[in-house]
Amino acid sequence: MQVPGADRRKISRGNTPREPTLPVLEDMVVRCYTEMPGLSLTAAQLARMLSVQASSCEAVLRRLVDTGRLRRDAQGHYLPPGCFWSDGTLA
Repeated sequence: MQVPGADRRKISRGNTPREPTLPVLEDMVVRCYTEMPGLSLTAAQLARMLSVQASSCEAVLRRLVDTGRLRRDAQGHYLPPGCFWSDGTLA
């Protein structure tokens, strides 16, 4: 995630920019799943992909599951509702 106006070369290790707010993070997650149909990631994988803390990502994913915008399979992967694998089985 790039912070507008921040020069990454001037940020020393350990001084990372603030994370996005939860509503902004929620929008980022929804856009990821909209732009990449069939995306199946764990909370930790998604947190690494978006460069956010795992706890923030988990909170957003729980909310998206509760509202029916995503679902979680038995292996802990988050998927869009109604996602089917290439063999026709429901993921």
